[in-house]
Amino acid sequence: MKMAILALAVLALFAGDVQASVPDPGMCSVQPWDGFSVSIGRGIPKTGGNANADLTVTVNANIGGIPTPIPGAYVVVEYREDCLKCVCADAGISGYTNASGVADLNVGVGGCCTGGASVVVKAGDDTVIPPALTIIRAYDSFCSPDSDKNCGVTLGDFTAFGAGFGGTNYCFDYNGDGSVGLGDFTYFGQSFGNTCVPS
Repeated sequence: MKMAILALAVLALFAGDVQASVPDPGMCSVQPWDGFSVSIGRGIPKTGGNANADLTVTVNANIGGIPTPIPGAYVVVEYREDCLKCVCADAGISGYTNASGVADLNVGVGGCCTGGASVVVKAGDDTVIPPALTIIRAYDSFCSPDSDKNCGVTLGDFTAFGAGFGGTNYCFDYNGDGSVGLGDFTYFGQSFGNTCVPS
C-alpha cells in the first residue's frame, strides 16, 4: 500500500513537471504581432544578431490557471515555403527563452503571402525526438517591406509601395488595418535602405 501511494506521488510530481514545460497558447504572447491582424516582418534587420529584435515571444505554461514562464523553451517562426524568397543569413527566426520565459527574435525575411497558415510560431522542447513543439500562434498572412524578395528594402520596394499607397493591397498594409496609409509608410521607412546577405 505504501508503495502504491509513493508511486502515485511520484507520478503526480512528474505530471506537474511535464505540465510546467508545455506551453499554453492562451497564456503566451507574440509581440508586436498580437496587436496586428497579420504577421509582419521588418524585412531586413537593421544590424546583425538580435540587437534590434523585432519580435518578442513570451512562453508560459498554465499551472492552476496561473501563467508560469517556461525558461529554456525553444521558439521557432516557420514560414510556408512558397511565402519566402529571402531569409537573411543573420536572421534570428529561432531561439530559446530566458529565465522569464521570453525570447527576442529578429525576423529578417522578405516576401508577402496570404492564404492559410502562412506563418506559425511554435514553442516547446527541442531536446526530444521528435521535438515536442506546440503551435502558439498561426497567421494566415505575412508581409514584409522587402516585397520584391531580394534581401534589401530598396528603391524597387519603395516604388511598389508608392504604387500601392492609398489602396488596400495586403502586401503593403503593414499594420493590418485594411488600407495602405501613413502608418504603413512609417513602418516601411524603418527598414528602407537595409540589406542583408541571404542565407
